[in-house]
Amino acid sequence: MKKFLLTILPLVAALFMGACSGDGDGDGDKVYTLTVNVTIPEAYAWEDVTSETIIARNQLTGVEYTGLKLTDGVYTVLLEPGDYNVNALFETADMNLSGQKMNVSVYSPIAVTTIAAEESLTSPLVIKEFYSAMCKTPANKNYMYDQFVEIYNNSAFTQYLDNCLIARTEIAANTKTVLWGSTPEEMKAVAVSSYIAGWVGDGKTYPIEPGQSVVVAFQAQNHTIMSDDPATEEVEVNTNTIDLSKADYEIDITEYKPTYVANPDVPNLTIVAKSGTQSVNFAVLPAFGAGLVLAKVNDIEAYCDVNNEANWVAKPEGTDVTPYLMIRYKDIQDAINVVCVTETQRTCALPAQVDAGMIYTSAMYNGKGFTRKVAETVNGRVVYKDTNNSAEDFEPEAKPTPGA
Repeated sequence: MKKFLLTILPLVAALFMGACSGDGDGDGDKVYTLTVNVTIPEAYAWEDVTSETIIARNQLTGVEYTGLKLTDGVYTVLLEPGDYNVNALFETADMNLSGQKMNVSVYSPIAVTTIAAEESLTSPLVIKEFYSAMCKTPANKNYMYDQFVEIYNNSAFTQYLDNCLIARTEIAANTKTVLWGSTPEEMKAVAVSSYIAGWVGDGKTYPIEPGQSVVVAFQAQNHTIMSDDPATEEVEVNTNTIDLSKADYEIDITEYKPTYVANPDVPNLTIVAKSGTQSVNFAVLPAFGAGLVLAKVNDIEAYCDVNNEANWVAKPEGTDVTPYLMIRYKDIQDAINVVCVTETQRTCALPAQVDAGMIYTSAMYNGKGFTRKVAETVNGRVVYKDTNNSAEDFEPEAKPTPGA
């Protein structure tokens, strides 16, 4: 049973009296009080918490508001009327705890919400760099084959990519979040779509040394050299993009899209499944917003086998009866909420246990990506920041530097 503190209205009464401001006629003249009650796992006591932060992010404007602590587990935030995503971020000496409540409506003078903070998932493997915005050609055409993700061993020990997979969530960042499953345990999984690609090995086929990384390209070509006119094959230099010809792996979708151009010198990840009905133009990267997932399972082929009914589930709502592969939270190594460029459509598809934040680019086809921040250097080995909050862990709008 989790520790739970009831809302303490007397403590917020004074704040409420000062929060309903003004004689203005519009909502912009009002400030309302949101009380946030937080529970923590039974294994922890409040005196174990060394750092606590409550952040409410306005879904429309992206503006963030920080909460004020009233007592253990009870916080208050003064907000303009609107809909908010509320994050609870806690640290103890040896564990991060986080929780998230989406779509909290604050349209009355006193609003209340409850968040269950859980142990944040941690892993030695992290997504070091991620690029999916794509770019423009010299002729100002949209170009979409220069996407990549770079995976880094953030630990001091050799790790193995065997049975790791990369996928994007089915729930797009500009749509309503759908709860899959009917029990709490069933809901501790996220549906993924399009191609699911990974490393099929015997457990130690694909080592990755401490402080080393691998680059997975959607198409392992030198994208800076291209032809905008297939008829003339005139070659132009595109400084808006990058050279991925020396990527460590690529995702060859020739079987699904014959016009795809594979690099014979770059090993292919195995496409272990194709989930849902998404366009064959895209691989595993959430170009227009969704969650990016890196997971490690016991047996990738068995896990992704379409005959494995325990892992393939149809949507509980709507008319789409196509089964989707479900990735369990416990199997996720790293994950990122990549949300839509459009402010009004920024919805997180992943739970706070795997990403308590979100990242987005200022515009599609701008040639910019996301690079993880450095936390420290230990004996010459870079350790990257990993708080399970992408808004804190990544530098946005970064020039892609695969393999650097």
